[in-house]
Amino acid sequence: MSDINLFWPIYRKIEKEVLEIATYVHIDDTQLKVYSIHIGELIVRCVTEIEAISKRLYEILGGN
Repeated sequence: MSDINLFWPIYRKIEKEVLEIATYVHIDDTQLKVYSIHIGELIVRCVTEIEAISKRLYEILGGN
């Protein structure tokens, strides 16, 4: 299975959740103080996925 196939469904799920949040909280600088457990958890998942993709790219490009 290719790496794209591993990461794509996760990306789509996160994207869907961000769009759902955007129906309730307008994504704008005036909303920077808005917080919820769900938004915090979503941020952690995004960062985790970025880390996983970065590690994979590092390996592909010759990293140890």
